[in-house]
Amino acid sequence: MSDALTEPLESLSSWWRVAALAPMAAGFAVLILLTVKAYQNAPPIPDKFVDPSGAVVFTADDVIAGQQVFLKHGLMDNGTIRGHGDYLSPDFSAQSLHILALGLADRIARERLRRC
Repeated sequence: MSDALTEPLESLSSWWRVAALAPMAAGFAVLILLTVKAYQNAPPIPDKFVDPSGAVVFTADDVIAGQQVFLKHGLMDNGTIRGHGDYLSPDFSAQSLHILALGLADRIARERLRRC
């Protein structure tokens, strides 16, 4: 009768590394592919934006500078970005529209009072 302590231990298969590394490598390959595709399919940034009279409103450098501010301060969690931000925090775009509307109403009221 053999004793459990004297029996040799089963060794781990030599394929365990392949079984662990293959899905991990495939997962990273998919992530890299999606990242490359995201940059390739990014919307173009025009060289300049002009108003109907032809005056330059802002340039591509202004857009890129705005993107850098956005990334620097982590603003993805603030406001509505393509309808997603409101799930994460207050919708500051609606708040700023409200402030602009109040300012416009105040300006119109002051102009009407001046006419009287």
